[in-house]
Amino acid sequence: MVSHDKSSHDSKTLDRAIAHGNSNRTKPILRHLKSDFRLSRNRLKGQIGDEINVLMAACAWILKKWLAIADIFLL
Repeated sequence: MVSHDKSSHDSKTLDRAIAHGNSNRTKPILRHLKSDFRLSRNRLKGQIGDEINVLMAACAWILKKWLAIADIFLL
């Protein structure tokens, strides 16, 4: 079990390191969503429209991955 004492880690530094690691993993995915699934164009209004647009782009991306996997196993 890993201990995160104040003496060994500053909580702000640890939180910042965790957030930085997550952003480095998500940036390439967001770039592909913007270019491949038209995430850069949002025709829906408001914050809810933004959320729906991101959700639909992510669903399309996952469906494309599933279909590629199914194509490998079905052929």
